[in-house]
Amino acid sequence: MRVLLPTLFVVIGMVCGTAVSIQTLFVQRHQLLVSSQLAQKLSLIDEIVIASKEAEGQIYRIAMLGAMQLSPDDATELVADLQINLVTMTILAGEIQRQFEDVAAVPPELRERVTQYKQVAEQAAAVVLENPTLGVMFIRSSEESFEALTDTLSAVRASSESAIAALERSSEIRTQKTLWILVSIVLALAIGGPIVAIVTGTRWLTRPLLALSSSVIGVATGNLDHSVPELSRTDEIGKIAAAVDILRRGAIEKREVDEALKDSETRLRNIVNNATNLFYSHTPDHQLIYISPQTREFFDCEPEEALGLWTNLATDHPINAVGVEITEQAIRTGVRQPPYELELAGKKGRKIRVEVREMPVTHNGKTEVIVGSLTDITARKKAEEDQRSIEAQLRQGQRLESLGVMASGVAHEINNPLMGMINYADLIADRVQDAKLREFATGIMSEGQRVATIVRSLLSFSRQDSEEHSPARLIDIIDASLTLVGSLLRKDQIIIQCDIPEGLPLVKCRGQQIQQVMINLLTNARAALNERYTDYDENKLVRITSRLTDISGASWIRTTVEDHGVGIPEKIAHKIFDPFFSTKSRHEGTGLGLSISYGIVQEHHGELTVESVPGEYTRFHMDLLVDNGWTHNGAKAEE
Repeated sequence: MRVLLPTLFVVIGMVCGTAVSIQTLFVQRHQLLVSSQLAQKLSLIDEIVIASKEAEGQIYRIAMLGAMQLSPDDATELVADLQINLVTMTILAGEIQRQFEDVAAVPPELRERVTQYKQVAEQAAAVVLENPTLGVMFIRSSEESFEALTDTLSAVRASSESAIAALERSSEIRTQKTLWILVSIVLALAIGGPIVAIVTGTRWLTRPLLALSSSVIGVATGNLDHSVPELSRTDEIGKIAAAVDILRRGAIEKREVDEALKDSETRLRNIVNNATNLFYSHTPDHQLIYISPQTREFFDCEPEEALGLWTNLATDHPINAVGVEITEQAIRTGVRQPPYELELAGKKGRKIRVEVREMPVTHNGKTEVIVGSLTDITARKKAEEDQRSIEAQLRQGQRLESLGVMASGVAHEINNPLMGMINYADLIADRVQDAKLREFATGIMSEGQRVATIVRSLLSFSRQDSEEHSPARLIDIIDASLTLVGSLLRKDQIIIQCDIPEGLPLVKCRGQQIQQVMINLLTNARAALNERYTDYDENKLVRITSRLTDISGASWIRTTVEDHGVGIPEKIAHKIFDPFFSTKSRHEGTGLGLSISYGIVQEHHGELTVESVPGEYTRFHMDLLVDNGWTHNGAKAEE
């Protein structure tokens, strides 16, 4: 309001000054027009005065010629000239009268004199036309009237000149006033104009600029639904509006791109977060810079905990060295390498086998980052190992079956002559009187019986009776096992200690399979002792013990095979029951013995465990339920 009132006053003053100036100009124009008209009257008055003087002169000449007795022709010529002058005077007087009627500035008495002059001239012209002599006499009688009229005309002329002068002075004064008013207007414009310009210009600028600033703020805050004002202007404000509109359209396009990118990221995140694979990226120096949330399932930790060198997650499995070399090859060449496998361990020590598929990302021929995915193939590898184990067991079973057939045939072939040898030795012992010979015969019978026992054990081991079982005494199973491998132990100077209490309950089992487990445990103990002791030593022994224990209200018999050999290193203790795992060379073992033994004990609903201190001892514990739920014919008992 403080800006609007001064501006309004200046505008009103300018309008008033302009109106006064225009009015003054119109009055001055009217005065100039009247002055011009009076000037025209003056020229007419001059003409009628001249005509009057000529008529007056003609009248004097006529009068003088009349006294001189002029001829009628001369009088006629003079009268004709006089008549022409009178007519001219009448016409001029009529014109003056007509023009004076349009001029408001002529006094009324002057109008009357002109009218009287016109009437006298008309009467004189009429008289002269009828009778020149009478006309001359009329004119002479009216001479004073003509002189008075001429004086009147002179007065009229003087008055008109005075009027013209007054009009010129008035016009001058009005012109000066107009100039002063114009100067005032100029000063008002000079002073008030900038103020008005500043005020109105400021408003003219600030109003659209405020609107544009609101649009800019809208663009900055993401409010892009309103159009940009002032776009129709072609001045600088319009250019600014056009620039803001460009920013707005660019922001709209950016918003659309951001929304599309956000949708794409959401879809990708959903795919990554819900995939079964783990996704990662690492630098050429193996530093992980991203790893997906599947670390919880793979490594039992959050993604942030897994960041670092990915090699820290690798175990000491030999396959990992191959994987590192393949990754290095991809980093050096920038070329995608075929998939490979790794063994990794999580924060809780759980090991998994993964298949790695990765791609190097290069820039200017240099690898910037490696991106890839891990597929957990632990279950698949275990299934493959189980399949190989089954196949190996099948092959082993086929070999054992062949061996059993061969052993059965050999045993039968040996058993017949053996029985004859024992019978002949018995006959010799009964018939000879020599004590020394009788002792020899008794020795032959004793060794023959031992061979017969071995043959019977061999026949029992070779029988394929896996589908049948019956309650058995562990002492019998252990003795049968020692019968087969005892000679090997004694040959290697290994001491055998057995502590099997009498009265242990019978165990529902397949005796031949449990015997196979015992033979395997004794064979492993022999190898460990021979590795530590090459010759006889008092600690080179195998101790076999059995005890009845109660676990959770159930009766169990624990049989332990203990040796004081090299022991089992802690780093491989968890692998010894894995199929095909062996510390022996490929010519010494297949790595299936403990795996098969573990499977047999598990099938009997028992447990096979190990405890070992390297360099001191190794103990294998075979825990069997006294009543495992089996019936006598091999089917599981009904609950």
